[in-house]
Amino acid sequence: MKELNNMSRLVAILPRNSAANIVETVLTEATSHAMIYPARGTLVRERWYQKFLPVISPEQEHVLMLLPNDKIEEVIYRLIEVSNLRQNGAGAVMVTPCRHFSCGDKYAPWPSDLPADAPQEPEPSEYDLWAINYIAQPEQSDQICKAAIDAGAHGPSINYCEGRGLRDQLLLLRLTREQTKEAMTVITDSIGVDGIFESMVEAAQPNLPGRGIMYKVPVSKGMVNLPGIFSHARNSASMQQIVRALDTLTGNNNWRDQGIVDFSLDGKAAGLNFINHLVYRVDDEEPHSSFHIALDRSQEDDMKDFLLKEVGVYGLTVTHCMFVGQEYKNRSALSHNHQERSIIKTIVKNTTANTIKHLLNKYAEENSVEDICFFSVPVKDVLTYSR
Repeated sequence: MKELNNMSRLVAILPRNSAANIVETVLTEATSHAMIYPARGTLVRERWYQKFLPVISPEQEHVLMLLPNDKIEEVIYRLIEVSNLRQNGAGAVMVTPCRHFSCGDKYAPWPSDLPADAPQEPEPSEYDLWAINYIAQPEQSDQICKAAIDAGAHGPSINYCEGRGLRDQLLLLRLTREQTKEAMTVITDSIGVDGIFESMVEAAQPNLPGRGIMYKVPVSKGMVNLPGIFSHARNSASMQQIVRALDTLTGNNNWRDQGIVDFSLDGKAAGLNFINHLVYRVDDEEPHSSFHIALDRSQEDDMKDFLLKEVGVYGLTVTHCMFVGQEYKNRSALSHNHQERSIIKTIVKNTTANTIKHLLNKYAEENSVEDICFFSVPVKDVLTYSR
């Protein structure tokens, strides 16, 4: 296994069927590649009497690239140009630095001009953008998306995945819960992230059993231009622009707080949130990571069993994607010339992530798994159910 420093994860959220343009203009290097999987956007209707209708879900694609840090800006600029990300509602792109990155001998990473022995760059102390991720049951998504948009977020993007965990090891209990999950991503700036996060928590209630897991991912570089409101009228400003303007005018986002309680007569309270359900918040004194493993789909089941039974992770999600490399650039039928990959993800403490890394090195060597890569990215404020 090879271990590389100064790698980052880039995720682009684009309209459906944009993969051909990405391959044509972005994947120009000999070993450049991307992993593409389907998703959907979220648009809520503007009229009050339309609030009870289901959200509108425009089709999207997520494009995942694992890049050396010296290639990030070049790829982002190409993405912006080919996808017209400067236009309203065109999509988004975000980059998060990897805490570690390892790959097998048959996995060809993006070419880099950095020296092989270049030291790992330190993580930034502050971030201007954040991505809020929530993995939940499909029936929860619309309610949480509406809460995020009402709090001033752009339209959340949702990709489909499968959930695995304790129930899969308990025989008949695995039948009591659907394996299909939806992974929600909301990209916002540092000013609004706390207000949007709290609104999503109130709607999602991740403190309850079976309600998924929510966390924040820092974004070192990015651009977001996703729609959130569907309207027939031509307004001069969107709801997101109005909310951002109010944040700027007031200097904070405290005006968004809806936790106001009237006790009758003269008694009032604001912002105490004592009537909300208590939520278990993982202690940030011990940092956490989102640990990802990308491998051939035929090896997915063995890897899941290894992680759940041998390593002992509590839960994981699996996303199926299409692996596209530069060698497909001149092929017209893109969907018929690809490799299917699985991306397995779990949220763990940093100490556990280091243990998983060493165990995976041993597993790959013993089972001759060479076309594989695994990496971790930092996460904060992990919320989930705790007994």
